[in-house]
Amino acid sequence: LSSTTTTVSNALLGGSGTMNGAVQLAAGSTIAPGASLGTAGILAMNSLSGTGFTFAMGITGTGAGQYDQIVTTGNLDYSGGTLALNLTGTYADGSSWNLFDFATQSGTLAGISPIAADSVYNGLTWGLAATSANYYDAQYGSGIWLSGWSTSGQRFIFNQADGVLTVVPEPSTLVMAAGAIAGW
Repeated sequence: LSSTTTTVSNALLGGSGTMNGAVQLAAGSTIAPGASLGTAGILAMNSLSGTGFTFAMGITGTGAGQYDQIVTTGNLDYSGGTLALNLTGTYADGSSWNLFDFATQSGTLAGISPIAADSVYNGLTWGLAATSANYYDAQYGSGIWLSGWSTSGQRFIFNQADGVLTVVPEPSTLVMAAGAIAGW
């Protein structure tokens, strides 16, 4: 698309490619990189903003081409957007995905939710770190979204400041590992 501004109103903007301008998403709209859910893609644009829209993104692995990505050469405004994630597979502690790549970012997501439920990751609840007392609050600060604990003893952290989603272990695992290293 080569328009100066592409406005998406109550519709889906999906696929892979570059839009040579700004993208404005109206309420009820969805932006979904890739050909379909489970087929990863990259959507690039100058800037992205809107209200009441959804980022629908999937992750099937940790390698290139196994997760969706939105790239802006300018500002990415999270304000009013909901990140809907579909996670399939199993992931080691420390796995991470650069879901959003941008020059600058502003605003705060309205929420994070699963697209589909499964027994390990997609049934997780999400909340802002500042709204819950836990081990990770002091480490990550504001604009950090934390998932609940998965059945495999992991949690996901989404950092709005850098657009990265990361898998972290249960805190007791960190404490045990630190103890083992100290006793080495």
